Amino acid sequence: MNIIWLASYPKSGNTYLRFLIYNYLYAEVSESIEVENKMPDIHKLLPSGRGLNTKLDQSVFSKTHFCYNTQHPYHKNTHGFIYIIRNPRDVLLSNSRYSGITANQQIDLKAFAQQFISLMGVPRWKRMKMGTWPEHVATWLSATSQFPHLFLKYEDLRKDPFSNLKNIIKFLNLELKEEKLNKAIEMSSLEAMRSLEKKEKENSTKTLFDDQGKDQYFVGEGKINQSLTHISEDIEKLFQNRFGRVMNIFGY
Repeated sequence: MNIIWLASYPKSGNTYLRFLIYNYLYAEVSESIEVENKMPDIHKLLPSGRGLNTKLDQSVFSKTHFCYNTQHPYHKNTHGFIYIIRNPRDVLLSNSRYSGITANQQIDLKAFAQQFISLMGVPRWKRMKMGTWPEHVATWLSATSQFPHLFLKYEDLRKDPFSNLKNIIKFLNLELKEEKLNKAIEMSSLEAMRSLEKKEKENSTKTLFDDQGKDQYFVGEGKINQSLTHISEDIEKLFQNRFGRVMNIFGY
């Protein structure tokens, strides 16, 4: 079995990436769990005592938020990876939203931002071997010398999904069909994903999306290149001082 990892720091667009690839490769997603079955999340498999079938004589996709190193699950089965990176300001804000809805409580955004800036990431993710945001990016960058890879910026994927999905298809050495590509983009829009999540929530259907409260949804607005000045000017300055050098490398 050869694994192509779909890798990212949490809340960087991994679910969007999986939907795009699934809608192009297989069929229109009618139930989100179909995506999970074809492109399993390693963080859901391992705690449940399940795993990938290493006896398969084919390539498979699997989602990961782990840092890359030789302790990564199924390290020896790695064939390549697609890495999606997102502006860390947006990562901070998306993680604060996610933390609030999964804990079903109001999050103190300023306190969350201060902690994120101080630790350069989310404490929970660091405990789960996902590292800080810069560490995560650096470990997967270090793997580029070992495996075929494709680095994507979430912002580019949102602004120009056609060109970026086209690059993904080329990277996977698959036949490019523009009609399928356009359809996959349409069916993977945030509106389509939110509609599917809402339907599954209302019908209590088995779902890929993390279970949220009645009026809370996993699929957010997918905003890009936000400022932190709405929290406070000081928070934006602190963030720039802490992350600026690393962000500049990636054009943020």
